[in-house]
Order: sequence, then C-alpha cells, then structure tokens
Amino acid sequence: MSEYNRKVLPILGMNCQACALIIEKRLRKLEGVKEAKVSYMTQNVAVTYDPSKIGIPEIEKAIEKLGYRISYKKYEGILERVSKIFSRKKKLK
Repeated sequence: MSEYNRKVLPILGMNCQACALIIEKRLRKLEGVKEAKVSYMTQNVAVTYDPSKIGIPEIEKAIEKLGYRISYKKYEGILERVSKIFSRKKKLK
C-alpha cells in the first residue's frame, strides 16, 4: 500500500475562481495525484500525491503549463530574455 504525501504550493496568476477549478481539474488527472484542492483566497493548492508515482517537479510543471507560476520559484523576466537575445546576436557577428 502506497503512502501519500501532502504539499501546499503557493500559486501566482490566479485571477478568478475559474482559474482555481482549471488547476484542480488538471492536477487530478495526473497519475499519482489523489487529491488537489485549490484555494483562490489564499492562492494555494494542497496536493495529496503518491511520491512513488509522481514528484513535486512534475506537479509544478503541470501548473506552469497552464500558465500559472509557483511563487517560490524564480522565473526569467522580460529583461533577462531580451538580454539573452542581444548577447546571442553579438556572438553570431
């Protein structure tokens, strides 16, 4: 019998209750996720999962693919992306 872990992930970018429902629905479809409850008010998702079937990085990735971000992760901003583009162009010359 598998042991389940529970993790609360803080999410950025939820603008309405429909966003919370979209995240819940997607996470519940992942193999190894037993339960996902999103709170729009606290901007968190509580995920109960089987760590032998799925890990937190895969759960985070599923959330990110929907267009949301995990608040404790650092994401590249527009300035960093523009800087990389210009540095690549300089190297090509």
